[in-house]
Amino acid sequence: MIEKDNKKPIIDISEEFKKDIDILERSGALKGYNHKHVFLLALALGFENGRPKPIKKRLSGGFLRREQFNEEEEALIRSIAITHTKGLDILKKENFAKIYEIMEEYANAGFPILQAFLSRPGTFEKNLHSSLNKKIKDYKKLIS
Repeated sequence: MIEKDNKKPIIDISEEFKKDIDILERSGALKGYNHKHVFLLALALGFENGRPKPIKKRLSGGFLRREQFNEEEEALIRSIAITHTKGLDILKKENFAKIYEIMEEYANAGFPILQAFLSRPGTFEKNLHSSLNKKIKDYKKLIS
Protein backbone atom coordinates (compact mmCIF):
# COMPACT_ATOMS: atom_id res chain seq x y z
CA MET A 1 0.00 0.00 0.00
CA ILE A 2 1.30 3.43 -0.92
CA GLU A 3 1.45 5.82 2.02
CA LYS A 4 -0.31 9.15 1.59
CA ASP A 5 0.17 12.35 3.54
CA ASN A 6 -1.64 15.67 3.84
CA LYS A 7 1.08 17.99 2.55
CA LYS A 8 -0.40 18.45 -0.93
CA PRO A 9 -4.06 17.36 -0.88
CA ILE A 10 -5.12 19.63 -3.77
CA ILE A 11 -3.85 19.11 -7.32
CA ASP A 12 -3.57 22.33 -9.29
CA ILE A 13 -3.62 23.18 -12.97
CA SER A 14 -3.05 26.38 -14.85
CA GLU A 15 -6.15 28.54 -14.90
CA GLU A 16 -5.85 28.92 -18.70
CA PHE A 17 -6.83 25.28 -19.35
CA LYS A 18 -9.89 24.92 -17.11
CA LYS A 19 -12.49 26.30 -19.55
CA ASP A 20 -11.29 24.08 -22.42
CA ILE A 21 -11.22 21.00 -20.17
CA ASP A 22 -14.79 21.60 -19.03
CA ILE A 23 -15.99 21.97 -22.63
CA LEU A 24 -14.18 18.81 -23.73
CA GLU A 25 -15.53 16.79 -20.81
CA ARG A 26 -19.11 17.88 -21.49
CA SER A 27 -19.35 17.81 -25.24
CA GLY A 28 -16.05 17.17 -26.96
CA ALA A 29 -13.87 14.20 -27.67
CA LEU A 30 -13.38 13.59 -23.95
CA LYS A 31 -17.08 13.41 -23.12
CA GLY A 32 -17.56 10.95 -20.30
CA TYR A 33 -14.06 11.40 -18.92
CA ASN A 34 -13.63 13.16 -15.59
CA HIS A 35 -11.02 15.64 -14.35
CA LYS A 36 -8.78 12.87 -13.07
CA HIS A 37 -8.72 11.08 -16.46
CA VAL A 38 -8.01 14.29 -18.35
CA PHE A 39 -5.31 15.23 -15.87
CA LEU A 40 -3.60 11.82 -16.10
CA LEU A 41 -3.72 11.96 -19.89
CA ALA A 42 -2.14 15.44 -19.87
CA LEU A 43 0.43 14.18 -17.35
CA ALA A 44 1.39 11.26 -19.61
CA LEU A 45 1.65 13.49 -22.68
CA GLY A 46 3.73 16.09 -20.85
CA PHE A 47 6.03 13.45 -19.39
CA GLU A 48 6.40 11.67 -22.72
CA ASN A 49 7.58 14.95 -24.22
CA GLY A 50 9.97 15.46 -21.31
CA ARG A 51 9.35 19.09 -20.62
CA PRO A 52 7.72 20.04 -17.32
CA LYS A 53 6.22 23.52 -17.40
CA PRO A 54 5.74 25.55 -14.20
CA ILE A 55 2.22 26.81 -13.54
CA LYS A 56 2.10 30.60 -13.73
CA LYS A 57 -1.47 31.20 -12.57
CA ARG A 58 -3.03 28.41 -10.52
CA LEU A 59 -6.72 27.62 -10.72
CA SER A 60 -8.48 29.01 -7.65
CA GLY A 61 -9.68 26.15 -5.45
CA GLY A 62 -7.60 23.52 -7.22
CA PHE A 63 -8.56 21.03 -9.91
CA LEU A 64 -8.90 17.75 -8.06
CA ARG A 65 -7.97 16.07 -4.79
CA ARG A 66 -5.23 13.52 -4.19
CA GLU A 67 -7.73 11.09 -2.68
CA GLN A 68 -9.17 10.61 -6.17
CA PHE A 69 -6.07 8.71 -7.32
CA ASN A 70 -6.10 4.97 -6.77
CA GLU A 71 -3.02 2.96 -5.78
CA GLU A 72 -1.97 2.25 -9.39
CA GLU A 73 -2.25 5.93 -10.32
CA GLU A 74 -0.24 6.90 -7.23
CA ALA A 75 2.44 4.40 -8.31
CA LEU A 76 2.52 5.96 -11.79
CA ILE A 77 2.83 9.45 -10.31
CA ARG A 78 5.71 8.39 -8.07
CA SER A 79 7.42 6.57 -10.94
CA ILE A 80 7.36 9.79 -12.94
CA ALA A 81 8.84 11.68 -9.99
CA ILE A 82 11.60 9.07 -9.58
CA THR A 83 12.44 9.27 -13.27
CA HIS A 84 12.36 13.07 -13.24
CA THR A 85 14.68 13.36 -10.23
CA LYS A 86 16.80 10.33 -11.19
CA GLY A 87 16.67 9.00 -7.65
CA LEU A 88 14.62 7.53 -4.83
CA ASP A 89 15.10 10.43 -2.40
CA ILE A 90 11.94 11.99 -3.82
CA LEU A 91 9.99 9.22 -2.03
CA LYS A 92 11.05 10.44 1.41
CA LYS A 93 8.09 11.73 3.38
CA GLU A 94 9.45 15.28 3.46
CA ASN A 95 9.49 15.32 -0.38
CA PHE A 96 5.89 14.25 -0.98
CA ALA A 97 4.74 17.76 -1.89
CA LYS A 98 7.53 17.93 -4.52
CA ILE A 99 6.18 14.74 -6.15
CA TYR A 100 2.89 16.51 -6.84
CA GLU A 101 4.57 19.70 -7.97
CA ILE A 102 6.47 17.65 -10.57
CA MET A 103 3.23 15.97 -11.62
CA GLU A 104 1.42 19.30 -11.97
CA GLU A 105 4.21 20.71 -14.13
CA TYR A 106 4.22 17.72 -16.49
CA ALA A 107 0.42 17.89 -16.77
CA ASN A 108 0.68 21.63 -17.40
CA ALA A 109 3.06 20.87 -20.27
CA GLY A 110 0.71 18.14 -21.52
CA PHE A 111 -2.51 20.17 -21.73
CA PRO A 112 -1.45 22.06 -24.91
CA ILE A 113 -0.37 18.74 -26.46
CA LEU A 114 -3.77 17.27 -25.58
CA GLN A 115 -5.49 20.30 -27.10
CA ALA A 116 -3.43 19.85 -30.28
CA PHE A 117 -4.49 16.18 -30.50
CA LEU A 118 -8.10 17.22 -30.13
CA SER A 119 -7.92 19.93 -32.77
CA ARG A 120 -6.57 17.61 -35.49
CA PRO A 121 -8.95 16.21 -38.09
CA GLY A 122 -10.25 12.77 -37.19
CA THR A 123 -11.20 11.33 -33.83
CA PHE A 124 -9.14 11.76 -30.72
CA GLU A 125 -8.71 8.00 -30.44
CA LYS A 126 -7.43 7.70 -34.03
CA ASN A 127 -5.00 10.58 -33.55
CA LEU A 128 -3.69 9.11 -30.31
CA HIS A 129 -3.42 5.65 -31.86
CA SER A 130 -1.52 7.04 -34.85
CA SER A 131 0.88 8.94 -32.59
CA LEU A 132 1.51 5.85 -30.43
CA ASN A 133 2.14 3.69 -33.49
CA LYS A 134 4.69 6.21 -34.73
CA LYS A 135 6.43 6.18 -31.33
CA ILE A 136 6.53 2.36 -31.33
CA LYS A 137 8.09 2.35 -34.81
CA ASP A 138 10.66 4.94 -33.72
CA TYR A 139 11.57 2.86 -30.65
CA LYS A 140 11.86 -0.29 -32.73
CA LYS A 141 14.32 1.49 -35.03
CA LEU A 142 16.37 2.55 -32.01
CA ILE A 143 16.70 -0.96 -30.63
CA SER A 144 17.29 -2.77 -33.91
